[in-house]
Amino acid sequence: MSQNPPSVVLGSMKIPALFISFLVTISANSYAEEAKLSLREAIKVAEGHHPDLNLQKARVDEANAQKQSAPSLPPPSLFFSAMGSNGPLNSDGRMENSFGLSQTIPFPTKLTAESKAKGYEVDAADAKLQAETLRIRAEVKATFFDLCGARKKIAFLEEKKVIYQEHSQRARSATLSDRIMQAHLVWVQTELELVNNELIVAREEERISNGKLNVALGSDPSIPIPELEDPPLSELPKSSDLQSSNPELRALTFSRDSAQASLTQAKSLWLPDLSITYRNARRFDGLMPNYSEGTIGITLPFLFFWETSGQTAAANARVQEAEAKVEKTRNDLKMQLLEARAHAESLREQALNFENRIIPQAEKRMKIAHGLVPSDMESLNEHRDSMESVIKLKLAALNVRIDFEKTVAKLESLLAGNELGQ
Repeated sequence: MSQNPPSVVLGSMKIPALFISFLVTISANSYAEEAKLSLREAIKVAEGHHPDLNLQKARVDEANAQKQSAPSLPPPSLFFSAMGSNGPLNSDGRMENSFGLSQTIPFPTKLTAESKAKGYEVDAADAKLQAETLRIRAEVKATFFDLCGARKKIAFLEEKKVIYQEHSQRARSATLSDRIMQAHLVWVQTELELVNNELIVAREEERISNGKLNVALGSDPSIPIPELEDPPLSELPKSSDLQSSNPELRALTFSRDSAQASLTQAKSLWLPDLSITYRNARRFDGLMPNYSEGTIGITLPFLFFWETSGQTAAANARVQEAEAKVEKTRNDLKMQLLEARAHAESLREQALNFENRIIPQAEKRMKIAHGLVPSDMESLNEHRDSMESVIKLKLAALNVRIDFEKTVAKLESLLAGNELGQ
């Protein structure tokens, strides 16, 4: 059976040892700016500790144990008997003592079909474990970028506060009437308070994202997450065959094959089982010699045909149900794949457009506005609007980036996720 990594208990918090070791490493190297939690490290922690993965690993172990027990033969029967004229337990008048052994051997087709069904169940359990692993990886990646985005949003809002403070100083140096100046400064103060409200919301989002990432790592939600390493923009996964790459679909396919093997086993119920019995007797009355006997018999399953027929019909219905699930899941996954790829391609173009054109142009405008002499409201408004625009565009670009990474994580989980977190 698979072994879970050790954990450390701090107060009421149970923390995975792998995560503890990483935190200790960061503390020991706090002077190094690169000592941050990477996406790959976060996925490694989740894969070694998440309870859902440990649960599925236990199911794989269970399926393997059941496979080892197949084919399942009925246990042999051992019997003893005594016979006497005054009763079987009275030694006076004892006539015979005997013992025997009996074994039923199912028809070979039943045994091979059972072994095949158990083997497919192991394959299905392995595929479900891979599907669960990919789900956990995608969840870690999504929550990782949620937390990263929440922290960046806080930084952008703090930058926005600085912008308004600098704009307030610039406005005071302008040659404007007192009333216009007072009205404008009141407006700036109002905007600062609005930013403070946005910061309250952003810090709430950070706390929630911190907790969600901890849950995705299989840890206590209250554990503080260290600084996160900002990975580069993910590449779109390459197209591959959904049937061979998606573990959820493969698990259903193996379950269908197991149902088909069970149907073969059910059809074999019509075939007779062999029964072999050996008996050895010792005589005490002198009328007959000691003797041994062997008996061979067969079952007659067709006599109670309704039972066998019902089991076969039920097994056939399970095969049809499994085939319908495979077909429905295949179509659903193809639609999810089509939608996710189209959305990811669109978001990637938007992210690159923000990075290469939109934000550089906004920053260029801001530099020009900084050079304007604050002589009238038009120049002041241009200065304020150009700086506000940069922050708004950075926030918009951040949202697009997060949506893109989440969509890529879904794509990777649909296509076996070999590139996830790499």
